[in-house]
Amino acid sequence: MRTAITAGVARATGWLVVVAVALATTIGLINRIFTPADAPYFLLTREVAAHPWASLGLLVVSFGAYGWVFRKLCGLLAGWRDGVHTHPPRGPRTATLVRFLDWMFSSWWRIALVLAVCWLPWYLTSYPGQPNPDFARMLEEFLLTRPDTVGATPAYENYPTSFYLLPGGDSLWSNHHNFFLMLYYGSVSKLSITLFGTVMPAIYALSTVTLILTLVAFGRAFAILGRFVTDWKIRGIGFGLVVFSPLIALWSMSHSKNQLFAAGFAWWLALLAEYLHAERRMLRRWYVEMVLVGVLITASVLFGWILLVCQAIAMLFLRRGWRGPLTAMAVPALVVHGAVVVLVSMGTVIPSDPIETKGLQLQQLTLILKEHPDALSAQDRAALSRIFDTDVMVEVFDPDSSDPVKSTGPFIRKTDSYQYKTVQPQDWDAFNGIYLRAALKYPGTFLDGLVLKTYRYLDPLDKGTTWYPAWQPITIARSVTTGLRR
Repeated sequence: MRTAITAGVARATGWLVVVAVALATTIGLINRIFTPADAPYFLLTREVAAHPWASLGLLVVSFGAYGWVFRKLCGLLAGWRDGVHTHPPRGPRTATLVRFLDWMFSSWWRIALVLAVCWLPWYLTSYPGQPNPDFARMLEEFLLTRPDTVGATPAYENYPTSFYLLPGGDSLWSNHHNFFLMLYYGSVSKLSITLFGTVMPAIYALSTVTLILTLVAFGRAFAILGRFVTDWKIRGIGFGLVVFSPLIALWSMSHSKNQLFAAGFAWWLALLAEYLHAERRMLRRWYVEMVLVGVLITASVLFGWILLVCQAIAMLFLRRGWRGPLTAMAVPALVVHGAVVVLVSMGTVIPSDPIETKGLQLQQLTLILKEHPDALSAQDRAALSRIFDTDVMVEVFDPDSSDPVKSTGPFIRKTDSYQYKTVQPQDWDAFNGIYLRAALKYPGTFLDGLVLKTYRYLDPLDKGTTWYPAWQPITIARSVTTGLRR
């Protein structure tokens, strides 16, 4: 029964992915084929209304292509898994490859070692990784105080953070990029400056630790999944997809939350798959490993707790007891989220601004206001004006990013849309009502805003945003640099 349920969930999930990617691909094709060159931005409803049959044809072709590939891939992998299409290795080279894969998958550290050797060219040419503005801001938060930023722009204005959230005192510590990452990067950098007078040893050390963590995460993930997938072809294809992806090797040295989360997420998925497919109760070591990975995920990204909730639901669904699932969820949540809540309540840490959770809503609402200037009543416009300069908000709208509306992103492109210096917490009370009334009044434009914000994530042909300029590693003013050396 459990096997049938697992198989059904897997198939449903696979088809859900097919539908999502087919929709995103179709939307991207409609944009590239039908949007006029002089159009300021893409509106899905406009182009579909102008080309309904062609749009439907693109959807049918996209869904048919992805569906055919998915069915063929499922059949092929199932045949390999069940031994239908698998034949003994033929020839000495194939036999050698099979022996090598068996040797490698016998231990996680062997997988990590092979990955390190294969990625060595990328390490040698890119070490210690690429500069990152978020990393520079986290160092600024940890190493400086507010008086040190006189004559420069403090980190809480670059994000920005509403002034009503700023506690008393001179601390710049915040939870914008997750407090624990700031604490980790900042403390290592402070030690480096104290011992060597420069932050460069810290950058090398942090890159090395992150690199090793990525190798361990993928080594553990492959070793765990390899117990359930013994066919050498599937093992080889899966390993090849990772080892021949230079992006993984390159971001393994980055100093930001994304690569830590990605490595932890791969590890977490493998552990969850082990729990779902295991025929026996998990050992205590598995729970310890899952808790550690949960701490890594929740310390890396602010939405990590959502994965912990999904994990607990999946584990409880199998009815193997409730203590283990709740422990695996509660410990990381208490260690990370609980600590941040306590520190914020003490005034030690600046909390995240509520605007950071409203990117999709802002993109949709701003597009509605740009397309329909009379969308809001006088009362709603007055309420929204306490949070945003509505004229600037509409003027700086960018179809690729909600950052201009949030007044965040590169400082050279900073806008005055968000009234972060004067907004008060009660001003946000009316926002959801304004958003819903505008959406009900113009549902088509509401859908267009949703599309602009989301489809690029799954469109394989998309080239990404052009809003962000090429970043230069000159992120801290001279006066701030002086503070770093104190």
